Amino acid sequence: MKEHFAFDRLWRSMTIEKMSNPFFSTTEAPRIHKILARIRDSQPVNDFMVFTLFDYAMDYKKRGSFLAAMTILYELLSIIPIPYVVAEFYTIMYMYSVSRGNANLVERVCSALETDLKTMQKPELFRCKASILVDHGKYDEAIEVLQQSLKLHPHDASTTRLLASVFNRLHRNEEALVVLDQYIKRKKKDPKALELKGSILSEIGKFKDAKKCFEKASKIDKSEIRYRLMIAAMYSKMRDMPKARSIINNLLEYMKGTGSTWRNMGVFYSNHRFLDLAEYCFEKAVLLSPKEPEYVRDLTIVYRKKGELEKAIKFVRSKLRFHKGSDRVLRVLADMYLEDGQFDKAEQYACEALEVKPDDAWLFVMLGDILLHKKDEAGSERAFDKAVELSRQHPNIRVKISMMYWKHLDIKRAERILEEVLDEHPTHRLAMACMRFVKEASSMKVSMQKLYKQLEPQILALASGELPPKKDGYRLHVNIFDALADDQEDSLP
Repeated sequence: MKEHFAFDRLWRSMTIEKMSNPFFSTTEAPRIHKILARIRDSQPVNDFMVFTLFDYAMDYKKRGSFLAAMTILYELLSIIPIPYVVAEFYTIMYMYSVSRGNANLVERVCSALETDLKTMQKPELFRCKASILVDHGKYDEAIEVLQQSLKLHPHDASTTRLLASVFNRLHRNEEALVVLDQYIKRKKKDPKALELKGSILSEIGKFKDAKKCFEKASKIDKSEIRYRLMIAAMYSKMRDMPKARSIINNLLEYMKGTGSTWRNMGVFYSNHRFLDLAEYCFEKAVLLSPKEPEYVRDLTIVYRKKGELEKAIKFVRSKLRFHKGSDRVLRVLADMYLEDGQFDKAEQYACEALEVKPDDAWLFVMLGDILLHKKDEAGSERAFDKAVELSRQHPNIRVKISMMYWKHLDIKRAERILEEVLDEHPTHRLAMACMRFVKEASSMKVSMQKLYKQLEPQILALASGELPPKKDGYRLHVNIFDALADDQEDSLP
């Protein structure tokens, strides 16, 4: 059956890549062979077998073993071409192509998907294509694909929610709400659609209406605590913190909340930028589990996000007697002293963190940055070299180092490092974005000191690694021309 599909030809063309991949000679191989034998020996395959094998594949996907996941899915598709399995096969194939930096394979994946979509016009494949288009920043094309899918399958919940989400990413919230309202009129008991509508209403400041959406979702699905957490968040936005805390307290009392449970709530609120509630939950977590260094770090980051740097430093220092041996706590303290301009203390705690975790490449990047601030260029270069030595397979380290040099106005070195990364990984997205940024900046006839002064907050946010994603999934947007288009007295000849 699969021979009629383009994904079959694509997979067969990858013989060399498959056989040269380390997976096929590891201890995992016997397990895969047993799974494949179960597929071949179990005909007809029942639903339980399909779900089990699909879960096996998703487990390998989560672990980054893309070829193993595709091998299982391909064998499953050899028996029956299930649309959601086909879509997932293409999704993983695309992820594999991008991770390998293989632009040619990315193009072939997209071409094969387009071919199969003509013969299997199912919502899952339309969503797969749309997701890839979004990944390439082609939002208008993604919208057209999803709208085409809804014409064929007007009641498909996942497609509706994805279309609304794309509109939301583009800040076209009215269009997103129209899509959701039309769907909710037909399907009044879809809690996920109500949740998405509530989230959009919250973003545009309609907290009372958003709360109603989350309350409806919670009544439909009483087992999902996320909806009740969002109800509490809406009360906090309406400046009713006692009510918000009461909801959380009742929920945690029902769940017999431990330090870990409170921490999970804090992570949820921190990720959604409800910082007052995140602070409340993390403080409870630290109180219940004072010896957990990760909880201390979590609460410290929330203080920093709220702009309370001095409070964050004092808090961490008060916990050092418990966590002197935690690289996580020492790292965050070093980072805060760096932000506060206390470079000697920043170096001290970065070095103490390295004593705990001497093979941490990111710690060496931090140390290199601190030493650059101290004008110790030789020491900084040694730290950066060590970071690269410890992370040969992780180009993100070198991209971040390039941004460190950019931050310190060594533009040529930043550009050279990015060129090296892109020579090895031509489609590495972060490296490509940073290179465009550096090229634009270096081509302008303007004082680099002046440019850095204008862009310092964005550069520091990018270098921190803790900047939350924007609506389109990217972490930073800078308009170089806006930054440079002012008076010319500082321009270079």
